[in-house]
Amino acid sequence: MNPLLQQDADNLPAILTQTLQIAGRYLAGQQTTSPGVSPVTLPPQSLPESGAGAAHVMASFNQRMRLS
Repeated sequence: MNPLLQQDADNLPAILTQTLQIAGRYLAGQQTTSPGVSPVTLPPQSLPESGAGAAHVMASFNQRMRLS
């Protein structure tokens, strides 16, 4: 198995917990955001063709959306 996929599989409970926390912060901020309007236009992000792993992708999303 691809090492990144194996790492994701081995850490699935922690990844799901992190996903829930990030989603909660994102959705909590929707109260202050106009419907259907993105506050910032973000350029597309390039990810490695070989993958980056779920934890890296979630951390990147968290940083780009300034949810920390």
